[in-house]
Formats: sequence, C-alpha cells, structure tokens
Amino acid sequence: MSGEKNSTNSDCLSAKECALVFRKLKADPSNRVCFDCNYKNPNWTSIPFGVYLCMNCSAAHRRMGTHITFVRSSILDKWTKDQIVQMIAGGNARAREFFKGRGWASTSNDRQKEKYTSRAARLYRTHLEKEAAKAHFQLQQLLHVPKPEAKPRPSALHMDTNTGLDNLLSEIRQSPTSGSGGSAGGRANSLATTGAGLRQHSATPTPTTHGLVAKGHVVGVKSLNGANKAAAAASAAAAA
Repeated sequence: MSGEKNSTNSDCLSAKECALVFRKLKADPSNRVCFDCNYKNPNWTSIPFGVYLCMNCSAAHRRMGTHITFVRSSILDKWTKDQIVQMIAGGNARAREFFKGRGWASTSNDRQKEKYTSRAARLYRTHLEKEAAKAHFQLQQLLHVPKPEAKPRPSALHMDTNTGLDNLLSEIRQSPTSGSGGSAGGRANSLATTGAGLRQHSATPTPTTHGLVAKGHVVGVKSLNGANKAAAAASAAAAA
C-alpha cells in the first residue's frame, strides 16, 4: 500500500515543505471539513483514499486496520513524497464525487467499514494510485517559491565611456600649447574644459544615463562620438 511503503530520509519532506503543501491543498474549502462527518478543520488523513479526517473519524479508520486505510497527521507526522502525492491527486471533493456516483452519497458511522471495503473503495484506491504516480510534477510546483527579481546592473558600455573620456583628457593635457601664438593653447584648454564637462555629465546619474538599460547604450554611443570629435579638434589645434 502507498501509505506503508518503506522510505529513506531522502524521500521524506521537511516539516516546512509539508506545511507549505498542506496549506496550499487546504485552500480548497472541501478539504477543510472531515470527509466522513463534516467536522471543521480536520488535521488527519487517510492516505490510500486521499481524504481529510477529524480526530474521531481517524480513530475509526485505525480500528479498520492498515490493510484497509492508513492514517497520518498532516501536522505531526513525517511524509514521504509518494505519500503526499496521494493527497495532491486526491482530496475530499474528488473522493466524494467518486463514491457518490457509486451509491455512497452519505455514510453513517456504523457503515464506515462497509464503505471502505466496498468495490467502489477498491476501485478508487487503484484509480488514486495511478493519478498519484503522475502528480510528482505538481508536488514540485507546490514546493516552488518564486525568488525576487534581481536588479539590472549598470551597462558595460556606460563604464567604457568613462574610460574613453579619461583618455581624451590625458591627450588634451599632452597637446603643445605653443606654436602659432596662444590660440592653440587656448583651444586646447577650451577642449579640456569641454572634455571634463562630458566626463562629469557621464558620471552624474540622470534619467538619460541611468534607469533604462536600453537607452543607456544610446547615451554611451553619443558620449563616445562627442569624445572622438573633441579629440579630433584637439589634434587639429595642435597641428595649427
């Protein structure tokens, strides 16, 4: 029987994982009442039938014997993956619909053993085991907790722009300041001031250079174009 299979520690879920799965399964209102008596907030289960039971009805299931039904607490006991997929594939609503379609719409306490040893019960146990074998993927989905999205990193092109401006300023400082009067030196100083302004503008976080990564590439290219033009002007000034 699925509830009595031997298991290793690696097959068992942690208490935190069990609590997460059962919290999601009990979001279904039909799983928040006892399958046998409709008592609210049941914390016991019958694994072979995938149903939720109150404490009193779980005691009645124990008296039937484990060859008929196997009882486990949803909050106190350890669970293996094979056991908990029985509950994922089952649930009170599915079991109730199955039994109701075969003449077991309601059951008095004195007929519980007759119900769970009936042909309908044997058919449902077989059906549930087949469905549980396909429910392992659902278990992984129930255990999945979405991770927060990582913040985007600054654009690599934007960082390269600062390096290009540093090279430009270095080149301007090394340009000759003598030659045809002081005009070349004046132009070089003016270009140096412009380059420093470009560098300061690039380093200052603004909506144009930060925020949207896609636009950051465009701003970086424009800054590099401006730097290239300034370098060309500096070279022309030096040659004049």
